[in-house]
Amino acid sequence: MRTAITANTLAAVLLLLTSNVVAQNQPLAFEVASVKPVNTPAPLGGQRGLNGVRGGVFDVQNHRFTAIRVNLYALIKWSYGITASSCMFSECDFLIGGPDWVRSDAFDVQAIMPDDSPVYTFAQMLNGQAPALQAMLQNLLADRFKLVLHREMKTMPVYILTIGQGGPKLTPSKEEETSAVNVSGNPAAQGSDRVLNGRKASMEQFARLLGLPSVADRPVLDRTGLTGRFTFEVKFAPVDNNAFGNTSSPSLFTALREQLGLRLEATEAPLEILVIDHAEKPDAN
Repeated sequence: MRTAITANTLAAVLLLLTSNVVAQNQPLAFEVASVKPVNTPAPLGGQRGLNGVRGGVFDVQNHRFTAIRVNLYALIKWSYGITASSCMFSECDFLIGGPDWVRSDAFDVQAIMPDDSPVYTFAQMLNGQAPALQAMLQNLLADRFKLVLHREMKTMPVYILTIGQGGPKLTPSKEEETSAVNVSGNPAAQGSDRVLNGRKASMEQFARLLGLPSVADRPVLDRTGLTGRFTFEVKFAPVDNNAFGNTSSPSLFTALREQLGLRLEATEAPLEILVIDHAEKPDAN
């Protein structure tokens, strides 16, 4: 026996399906966001810490993003994950163009993510590893600043990650391990040492880790040809060690060669950069 489908029932089903598709295609957006111009010049970059009177600071806690006296240039870098060392707190080759006020005018930004959003740490945001939060910030900048960007390629200094002369010294990960990569330090016990930790990590993930601001001084491209997943711990002295004290640990280059059988080679390669095509000053809200 067939069940008749009325026009009203069919319309309701189509409306439900359409609503689901629209919901799935909705751009990620903050629950609430405030952008206010500040009548003092802003530094180029930004750093963590919301206590005190220093400007150019931002923080990420739970579902809240807060930036105090920052410029649009810094907001773009954070939202698009521009994390090269040379780009940390200054202008760099990975983001160019735009009017002068993009680098000089200051703004206070406070935004709250929806409750069902991922919870990110400050370090994840700083290292470009907070995709949902970054997407919300990108959409906020497009909405409030009318920001328009385009991407193009430019030849830049890089490191190429390859296998050393004696072959790799990598430990294959166990199936039950959870994938994770991070860089840490223990100043109290290790002076200025850094430690790279990885579990069930691909070489592509490892190369991205090496290219973080606190590790190498330029982006790193994986050219090892290794397709497995590995567990590792690499201890080394940072490239800026002379500014922070002495350590008995080897340099990053030596540590990779001795501990993992890998090699970093300095060269140049075409990389993607962002170009600011258009931006407008937002109204206070």
